Formats: sequence, structure tokens, C-alpha cells
Amino acid sequence: MIINSSVVDVQIMVDGVYVVIDNPPDGPKASRKDVLGVIESFGVKDIDFNAVNEIFKDEGDHISKKISANTSINKTDETVTVNVSKSKKEAYLKFNPPVGNGGIMSLQDIRDAIAKAGVVYGVKEDVIEGFGKGKNYKDSYLIASGDDPFDGEDGSLFYHFETGALSPKPKINEDGTVDYHQLGIIKKCDLGDELITAVAPKAGQDGKNVLGEAIPAKDGKEGAFFPKGRNTVVSDDGMLLYAGVSGQIMMEGGKVAVSPVIEVKGDVDNSTGDIDFNGSVIIRGNVLSGFSVRAAGDIEVMGVVEGAYLKSEKNIILYSGVRGGEKAIISSDGNITAKFFEGSNVTANGSISADSIMHSNVKCGGALTLTGRKGLLVGGSCQVFDSIEAKNIGSHMATVTVVEIGHDLERLDKYRELIMVYESVKKEYDMTDKAINALAELLKKGKLPEDKKPMLIKSIQTKNHIGDKLKFLQDQINDSVPVMKTDMGYIRVSGTINSGVKVLIGDALLYVRDTLSACTLRNIDGRVSVGPY
Repeated sequence: MIINSSVVDVQIMVDGVYVVIDNPPDGPKASRKDVLGVIESFGVKDIDFNAVNEIFKDEGDHISKKISANTSINKTDETVTVNVSKSKKEAYLKFNPPVGNGGIMSLQDIRDAIAKAGVVYGVKEDVIEGFGKGKNYKDSYLIASGDDPFDGEDGSLFYHFETGALSPKPKINEDGTVDYHQLGIIKKCDLGDELITAVAPKAGQDGKNVLGEAIPAKDGKEGAFFPKGRNTVVSDDGMLLYAGVSGQIMMEGGKVAVSPVIEVKGDVDNSTGDIDFNGSVIIRGNVLSGFSVRAAGDIEVMGVVEGAYLKSEKNIILYSGVRGGEKAIISSDGNITAKFFEGSNVTANGSISADSIMHSNVKCGGALTLTGRKGLLVGGSCQVFDSIEAKNIGSHMATVTVVEIGHDLERLDKYRELIMVYESVKKEYDMTDKAINALAELLKKGKLPEDKKPMLIKSIQTKNHIGDKLKFLQDQINDSVPVMKTDMGYIRVSGTINSGVKVLIGDALLYVRDTLSACTLRNIDGRVSVGPY
């Protein structure tokens, strides 16, 4: 038997039993305990312990000492020792060799020894099967492994939006130019949008050691509370924070809030890009040419609007005014209020109030009021459904100014669009008809070539198709004749209406040739009546 690199053996000679030890020259010597253990394992009888003591006085590397005159020894069968690790997660098996031609353990003997040691879980059956092919008495074999516990996951919060500040990201066009209009710096949300989802903690999964005992796992801890700010709502199950209004997502003091209003501290320009917001917008500076502001709520501008596009689903309030350079488009589903409009296209489903409107195209679904210091309407065209109140209309230079009262603007626009389409289709119809007549005349005279006859047939089919289209358009035009409000629509002017002004109230038309002062214009019996102010 090899012990600590020394070979210790028990040999039977004619005159008795000998212990033979071969110690390595430079290694540790066999200890008294080891030698006695080997002797005991062979079951040597009538031991001469004085002789045994002499063994340990011998300093030689090779020692042979007779320890008994009795030549009878016992044989010892192969055994195993099962050791369980301190953590109880592993079990190791080490074979003890047979002595004196002792017996070899069967696979079932090995299984029984493992079970007797209390190892009942994670036993490696493939390793046991391998012992049938051979084994090494020097080695320890990992015979069983337990399962590690899996700790749970702590609860957390999942944000459905970018929590940091958004950096402007200009769009790079295909041609390499940079578009500074779409910068994406506003974090928008709609009513009911999910802002934060709470992720519930997960329970841990217990492990099991080789003795079959559970190894407790740690369960995940509850996550942080929702950072609930203004205009946000927590769901009934407490697992979701969602927007209570449409607007801009903001972080306020570590809390998530939704503001139905965004405020631009300076100008709308390359630094902001276009504004497209599902709430109200307040702009402290100007709106520069080429940029747009769209809002589901009100739009308020403290500075000047240049050749820009403003569209509000509610009201527009311009504390200064618009210098549009014939490019500005100001459109509101509600009312519009401004100090002035110059070179602008202005449309409001509601009313419009201003101090002056100059050289602009105006469509107003309510009343137009120009009662400021100037109270001036001059140049361009003005279509108003309800009424106009102003100080002065037109100018002493006879600037062409068109004023229409009492028409439903939406129906009027549709009507005019249909008329344009009808005229285009009618032109196509007339050209086709002219071609048919020319071909028919040739056919009548017998001069139409055979290869042209299919053209005549196709032209007739085209004419019929275009004729059906004209009839359809005419029906639409008849249904879209503008509704005229002739009984209430009026124009009231405290100053003058100058020559060059064209007035249309309902179906009554008046070209102002001589200056009118302090008067009210109405449609009475199909004529524009000029009455006192």
C-alpha cells in the first residue's frame, strides 16, 4: 500500500510475517500510525511490538523487519469511504483496496455504501457504472452533487420613455443636407399612455444538498414606489403608472409628471426645430420663417411670427403679430387674436380679433373684429361668416380689398374646388368630343383608315366615361352651393370704407367707388344696403 509516497507492505516468509517499507529518498517517511494501520488491515497475529518499534528507529530508505513468527494473516475485502463536503453540496468516494486477495465490491455494494452514508440526492449513476470498468485507489471520485439555490430578483420599475434629456438630432437628408426642423426634443404622450410599469419581485428557488436537505433561497425584494407626479395615475392593481392627460413627459423633483403645456423660452428656430405637440404651446420669443408650430391645444406667441406655419386645434393668441412676407399660414379650429397681420394667410373656424390686417387672405367662421387703435382692414381678401366690425376698410389709394360676408367657409371652399375640377374635366370632355367629330367626319366620307377605327370607338367610350364624371360633379356642385347668411351678416365701420373695396354680403354685391363713412352694410332684398353706424 502506498502511503505518503512510501510503500508499506506485509509479506509472509517461511519463518514468519515481515513488514517491508520503501521510503522515498527525499520524501516523507511512513508514520507509525500508517504502518500500524497496514499491519492491522492484514490481521497479523502474535505481533512482536518490540520489533515494530525497531522499524521506526531504522533511518534507512528500505526497511524489512520480522514482526511475527505466526504465518497466518486475514484477507480484507475492498471497501469504500464516502466523505460529504462541509457545505453538503458534494460527496466524494474513495476506494480502499482489498488485502490478502480480498474480494472486490459490486456496483450494488457501492450504491448501498453511498446510501448508508446518507447521500440520497444528485448521485452520479454514470460514475458508478464506470467503476465496473476499473478504478484508481489513489483517487477520490465526485459521486454526488447537490443543486445550488437561485435567489429571486428584486422588483423594479420599467420606464417606457427616455428618462434623460433628449439631445437635438437633426435629420440628414439623402442628398447630405441637414434638416433642422425635426429635432425630436419633446417627449410626448397621450392620455392613457403607459409611463412606468412595475416589475414584480420574483421568488427564489430552493436548492438541495446531497443529503436531500433543502438549501433555502432568498426571495426578491419589493421594488421602489412609483415616482408619481402631477397628471399621472396609478392603475388599480398598482402595477402601472399612466398619463392622466396628453402632453409632455417631464421629471420634476425626481417624479414623473405630464404637462399639458410646453414653453419655449426663446425663438422657434434651428435650436428647437418644428414644434408638434398634443397640448398647448407657449413661445416666449419669435417664430422664424420656415418653421412650424402645431398644437392640439392653444398656441401663444409673445414675439413676432414671420413666414411660418401655425396650426392649433383650439385657439391662437399672438401678443405681437405676423409679418408673413406672403408665406405665413395661421390656422385655428377656434379663435385667433393678434395685434396685426401682414402678408399672411389666416384661417379660423371661430372668430378673429386684431388691430389691423394688411394684404392678407383671411377666412373666419365667426366674427372679425378690428377695433384697436388702427382697426384697419386693407388689401387681400376676407371671407367672414358672421360679421365685420372695423374702423377703416381699404385705403385712400384705392387698394383692392375683397370682403365677403355670410358664406359657410367650408362649403364655399368645397364649392370652389368642385368648380375648378368640373372646369378641368369639361375641358377634357370638349377635346374628346372634338376628336370624335373629326374622326366621324372622315368615316362618313370613307376616308378613315382601318387602323384609326379602333381609336374612334375608344374615343366614344372615353367621352361617355367623362360625361358620367361630369354629371357626378354637377350633382356634387348642386349639393355644395354655399349656404348664405343674409339676414344677420353685416359690416360695421366707424371710420371709412374707401374706394377699391369689393363687398359681397350673401348674394348681394357692392363695389365701393365713393368713400363711405360711419356706416353699416347689410343685405336687404338682395342688395347691399348702406345704413347708419
